[in-house]
Amino acid sequence: MALLLDQADAAFDQDQLTTPADQNAFDLYRRALELSPGNSRALTGISNIVEQYLSWAISNTQRGNHRRARQYASKAQNIDPEHPSIEAVFRMINDREDAITRAFRLDPLNVQRRSVAPTSFEHMVSGLTPESFVTIFARNDAEGRWLYQQLNNRVSFRVQASFEINPIPMVSISD
Repeated sequence: MALLLDQADAAFDQDQLTTPADQNAFDLYRRALELSPGNSRALTGISNIVEQYLSWAISNTQRGNHRRARQYASKAQNIDPEHPSIEAVFRMINDREDAITRAFRLDPLNVQRRSVAPTSFEHMVSGLTPESFVTIFARNDAEGRWLYQQLNNRVSFRVQASFEINPIPMVSISD
């Protein structure tokens, strides 16, 4: 039993949640439950699989990859249709899909020199609300932090944002 659970944990750690067939964390935890119904380690493992899929769904939603987000949420639902967070994650995906997204490309040299025109930032924050979600794309962390600071300096609330490394600096806003 311990060996089976160790194999399941190892598969989980390698992100082999439901594939490959018969050698994935979910199947191994289910086998453990067949041998020992109610085994807390196996039940926790299955719960962690669902949480991981939901986490991936949320991350993909924030990056605008709604198709992939929906796939991950569906996998979580197939494992545990009664999980209390699944409906909220699907609702978030739908809301983000329906949101109006505005994208502002920035000149990499201007961002590097910290010389983006202030009117560009004013245009970006026009209509920005506390519920808006911002994704900042920049070539490195320092540029991303600078862009985030410029946005925050122009609104009276803290901007919700995620950051991604990208060769072309850009700010994407979903309302």
